[in-house]
Amino acid sequence: MRSRQKYFASSNRSLLCRKHAARNSINNFHFVFQVRLLMKMVAFIRSNVPRALEATKEPITNYDEDDDEEEDSSKLRRKAYPGFSKFLYFLFVPTVVYRDNYPRTKKIRWHFVATSFVEVVACVVLDAFLMERFILPQTRAYGAELPAGFASVVSICVSSMLTVFLMMLAGHYCLFHAWQNAFAEMLRFGDRLFYLDWWNQKDYSSWFRTWNIVVQDWLFTYVYRDVAILTKNKNLARIAVFVVSALFHEYILALSFQFFLPLQLVMFMVIGGAYFLKTISKQSDFPAKKCC
Repeated sequence: MRSRQKYFASSNRSLLCRKHAARNSINNFHFVFQVRLLMKMVAFIRSNVPRALEATKEPITNYDEDDDEEEDSSKLRRKAYPGFSKFLYFLFVPTVVYRDNYPRTKKIRWHFVATSFVEVVACVVLDAFLMERFILPQTRAYGAELPAGFASVVSICVSSMLTVFLMMLAGHYCLFHAWQNAFAEMLRFGDRLFYLDWWNQKDYSSWFRTWNIVVQDWLFTYVYRDVAILTKNKNLARIAVFVVSALFHEYILALSFQFFLPLQLVMFMVIGGAYFLKTISKQSDFPAKKCC
């Protein structure tokens, strides 16, 4: 009788862990795209409000049609705001930096789109398998087979490091390569520099600038550059980049897992920020455009 109760208790605990893992994964994607939409709104407003205010002194010319030919510079200055089609295209295109026109490809390669989505599914299945096979058994054992305490937490973290690293690689390939390229191909988006060779970087500052070019461009364009212009202080602008990035990551994780543990703030602000500033202080030829 006791063995049956133990079996059902273990089964219920296993089912509960699976439900929590699935719910947290769905919530994570939900809040990631929520932050992505917020970044797009900031980019669109920041790019067009100054133009609209400047154009109040001149006749406003609305434009909605695509114009592939080069236009006169005086005509470009008279354009005050984009049409709705440009805003709608920007909502779906895989970038968070607004431009009136992006480089476009001539045609859509649907076989490439299908291959990319197959890769997305394969990465999701791989992450689910790693989570089910290696992560969940250890978390289910915490407080049951393993005694609750700091030693058990350290043991679980150390034994899960390789699995989490593989999940991170699969997740990065899924999101920054397969998913982004699929939508870029469907929208004929030509600028597909979503990441650089972050695995070859030798310091934290270089890795921070290369592992996610999409967000890096947004941070440079709308955070670093604006703060540097307003304050005339590049170090303060770098700190602002870390603060905004840490808050976005903390927001996603806190709402996804429904508890607040400021690990991202510590990693970005204390460890990452200090190492980043120490690294760039040794680089005399550090590029001004890639300072965040």
